[in-house]
Amino acid sequence: RDTSVAAGARQLVMNPRADPANAPETSLVRIAKLTAANYRKAVFRTGIPFRPNGLFPLGDALLTELSHDLTLKPFQKHVKDPNAAQDDDDGTFVIVDSWATGDLAAANGLDLRYFFREPGEGRGGPGAGAGADYGELVAAFRLGDRAAIGHHYYTSAHGGSIETVLDETTAEIVKVAIEPNIATVDINVKIKKALQVNHTYRVDCKITRTTGVRIFTTATITDPGDDTRGTQVYATAEACLANLVAVAKSSMPKH
Repeated sequence: RDTSVAAGARQLVMNPRADPANAPETSLVRIAKLTAANYRKAVFRTGIPFRPNGLFPLGDALLTELSHDLTLKPFQKHVKDPNAAQDDDDGTFVIVDSWATGDLAAANGLDLRYFFREPGEGRGGPGAGAGADYGELVAAFRLGDRAAIGHHYYTSAHGGSIETVLDETTAEIVKVAIEPNIATVDINVKIKKALQVNHTYRVDCKITRTTGVRIFTTATITDPGDDTRGTQVYATAEACLANLVAVAKSSMPKH
């Protein structure tokens, strides 16, 4: 190790599966098979597995409400399976944990659980209105002690953890509803009121419009348990995502 630099440095060895240079080559033809329909099939089949490090207490009102709503389907983030056969006609996705989703995220202070409501099943609320014909994403989340501005120092949630929730939800609704091969190219977040750790909040997300290559989404965070009964907005986001398949096709030479 080296203690001559601020905070020190140490010898690091990258996991081979974390190095993008080791990723199997994927053709545009195969990527095009990784459709939203196949993504929905995979994520709804898996649902949300039990999280040993989950941050929700027994009997949480919002999580119970969303889980028992028959118009909502719970799911966790998936990515394309790098080990799937290249000639897989259906496209293959695999569930993942990361610092933003799953049990790994919960262990580090972010427990985000999303649900999707199919088009035509809308029931109003902050996420309803324009874009409802693409369906709705509703999420419950809690930020734990490790998501605080200061760990165990009586502080509110760090803005970065709030922005992560909004980044994740505005992307996942697009993956489920339109296209799983996407990238966020712009996001504008406004935090209007401090969020507390160890408290349950709700996210309502919708797709507002699409140009084919670009897809626009919005998300709103509320607290269904506060004095306003969920009408007070805590944070909002407007995001623009690129449809990577459409981008690739548009850049191909025309004959």
